[in-house]
Amino acid sequence: MENRKYALVLIILLLIIFVPLTIVGFIVNFNKQPVEENPNHELYYEGSLWFYDNNDKLLNKYECKTEKCDLANVMIDDDEYGINYYKDGNLDKIEYSGSSHTFITDGDNTSLYDIVGNRTLLEIEGVKTYNTKLSNNLYIIKSKNKWGVVRIDNKGINDFRTIIPIEYDFIGLKNNELTEDTLNADIFIVKQNAEWYLMNSSKVFITNSISTPIINYNNNYLVSKDADNYIIYKYDGERYYNNYIITNYALSGEYIAIVTNNVLAIFKDTTLLNTYPLTDVNAKIELVNDESNLTIKVDENIVGTIAIN
Repeated sequence: MENRKYALVLIILLLIIFVPLTIVGFIVNFNKQPVEENPNHELYYEGSLWFYDNNDKLLNKYECKTEKCDLANVMIDDDEYGINYYKDGNLDKIEYSGSSHTFITDGDNTSLYDIVGNRTLLEIEGVKTYNTKLSNNLYIIKSKNKWGVVRIDNKGINDFRTIIPIEYDFIGLKNNELTEDTLNADIFIVKQNAEWYLMNSSKVFITNSISTPIINYNNNYLVSKDADNYIIYKYDGERYYNNYIITNYALSGEYIAIVTNNVLAIFKDTTLLNTYPLTDVNAKIELVNDESNLTIKVDENIVGTIAIN
């Protein structure tokens, strides 16, 4: 009985001592202001890349191995093939917008990086966006000397997927006007096994192959180039205007203007509509189609109009 009394007294004493201390400690800790390790949420801070989602929550940080550590620079190799691509972009690096994947350059290595999983998914040689943003959050990437297309949405941990497998010798886009600050990326110029095609984002070839680079196109014609002269094809691979040496051209729907031997010739498919003499074979040629008339311009000057209704 005495032992029980002593135990009870001891418990009460301990409670008297430790309960106030616990309360005081809780109050002190509660009143402490949290110390933000990266107070301004900078991308690069104290040797790491810090990645926050759109709610300003830290997803993870990447510990840099070298001082050259940043989001990846973009690359463009389309000049090698003479492709008419978008040249007015001003983004030298990939932009990060809170997704769980991005592209990182650390030293001489560039990779597709899983931020949440803190792992490298793929070592790459480059990423291509034409110094702007591509539609549908797409990125054209090169790995092991092959090209493919991936998509990185901003939808949490499952925001990455492959759109076109990384197995092509070249993938690019023609020059398009931006829509809401993004470059249309629905149709791709693709090279595979020395043959050139157009491919859509569902991985379907929408043209037959040709043996020279596709440098431009519209819904009716493919434009290629051999040395200094242009070559015109239809989507089925049939070559048009074989008897002409084409040194310049312009496209507008089913109409095409070709410059050959100081003459500007206007065709609808294979039908010759009219010709105009040229004094400058390097002049800027433009076709303006208002659905009633086709206006032909040379260096911004109207040289003719053809009724097309």
